[in-house]
Amino acid sequence: MRLAAFVGVVFAAVAASPAQEFSLTVESGGRPACTVRGLACGGVNRPGGQGFARVEVQEVAGAEHDVRVTLSIVRWSNGDVRLARSFTLQPNERKVLFLPMPTRMPSPELRVDVDGNPRSIRLGLSGSDGACGLLIADRADAVPAGLQRLATMSNPSESPSQSLVASSAAPTDWRLYTGFDLVQVDGRAAVSGEVQDALRRAVFAGVTVLVTDPGALPAGPLQGRVQLGEAAYGLGRFIGVTGNASEALPARLFPIEPGLQLEAPIPGLGDAPVRVFLMVIVAFAIVAGPVNFLWLRRRRQPLLALVTVPVLGFGTTAAIIAFGVLHDGFGVRGVVHSWTWLDQGSHEAATWSTRTLFPGRAPAAFPVDADTLVVAPRATARPDGAGDRFHFDLDSTRLDGGVLPSRTATPLLTVQQGVVRQRLVVQRTGDGMQVLADGGVQPNGGIVLRDLAGGYWIGQGGHLTRADSGAVRAALEQIGVAVETVVRVETEERRWSRRGRQEETREVPTSIGTLGDRMVPRILAPGDYLALVQRPAWLADHGLQPAYDLELHVVRGRLAAEDVR
Repeated sequence: MRLAAFVGVVFAAVAASPAQEFSLTVESGGRPACTVRGLACGGVNRPGGQGFARVEVQEVAGAEHDVRVTLSIVRWSNGDVRLARSFTLQPNERKVLFLPMPTRMPSPELRVDVDGNPRSIRLGLSGSDGACGLLIADRADAVPAGLQRLATMSNPSESPSQSLVASSAAPTDWRLYTGFDLVQVDGRAAVSGEVQDALRRAVFAGVTVLVTDPGALPAGPLQGRVQLGEAAYGLGRFIGVTGNASEALPARLFPIEPGLQLEAPIPGLGDAPVRVFLMVIVAFAIVAGPVNFLWLRRRRQPLLALVTVPVLGFGTTAAIIAFGVLHDGFGVRGVVHSWTWLDQGSHEAATWSTRTLFPGRAPAAFPVDADTLVVAPRATARPDGAGDRFHFDLDSTRLDGGVLPSRTATPLLTVQQGVVRQRLVVQRTGDGMQVLADGGVQPNGGIVLRDLAGGYWIGQGGHLTRADSGAVRAALEQIGVAVETVVRVETEERRWSRRGRQEETREVPTSIGTLGDRMVPRILAPGDYLALVQRPAWLADHGLQPAYDLELHVVRGRLAAEDVR
């Protein structure tokens, strides 16, 4: 027993590392102008969410200063990520800001520029390959509880890690909790209402939050909502425990699984129009051959063929290239799949969407809503020679268009969480049920609905009929196949040669994993429905207005009493 206790204490001391703290002083005019201190919680060591850096800037010279704070990946890295904030600091003013940190940022650098005088510091985030958690607590003795849970998520050879942050330093943006396998909250901590609401929204979007001693939570959105045991909320899970329970954690959505971050093929993109090219080549052969010969013979200038044949060949090549460019277009085209959990009673929704976009020209920039998380896998770990970058201006909330390189198929994943007013509205019609168009959610494929009394209805499009348990299971399986079947491009390394690495690209069906399990249940609760729908009005396109060659949209919703007429 003593040995086990000693091992547990050592394990907690090694693995439960606090968030990295940093501090520096920036001068202006040859004297100290601002002091900077803060902490960084980078999240897991793989792409798929966001951690954060909390930065405090204090003016100490009694003067006004222009300040710019930038967080970026070092230049020698194979990624290109930069996030920046600019502001004016008044005399003796203190400014606190949170910078998002996309996960897997190797050796991030924090740069603070005061009146054109820069100072920078390297944030040495090691990033454990094991499970990574975030602990919000005001007492150090709260650390071991979450670590025991995280240990169940890691391989035996990998130690879990956990960053400790005080309740007063926790972010109020739900997106900054998506870079952790588990977010643990000590119920005894003075967690503000704003932080509690951010955690609530994070869980609705898919984050797993464990609360120790939930009955001790201060007043706020989590008080009364979190009970002992595990409970689903939206796409995520709340877990309430007392003491150091070490049961295995449920499957999780964040950090985002690799299968959701792969490229999907765009139908028709890059396909060679064989008939057109064959006609062009035949026309070139006729014009450059007999027609050119007869024309030069009539002019009695046979040596002019040394000029006409190359010119015709160059023109034909230019025509083929121009046709290829025009064929793929100058706008943005691509494919999109979206999955939405919609609670019509609270008007709240969480939407996951995976896109592969092909811009004819890279956009200059596009806005990112405050309710939207954008994950660009290739920006943090881009292939050799790729130009993908993730440059985010936090003042204007605009993302640089370099995240979508010109004439390149690029995967992009977004998660939205917020208020949605659209809803599925049904009306009884004799022995059937009809979906009304005025609700804003319109099925265009299979739909399974369980009314508030517990009866099941199935259908195609907007018309539903009563169904027995066998028909319901078959309908759910059919929709589940459509939900899960997402074909993406996977690159495999084959061998090394004198010319370098040889790779092969192939198309494979890729499961969406836990997201599919959350979207397609075995049994629907009374008032729930699952449907393939037309493109949702709430699905953000960030001003890109893409023309989709293929799209699939799924909504799992919960009806309110007024939605059945």
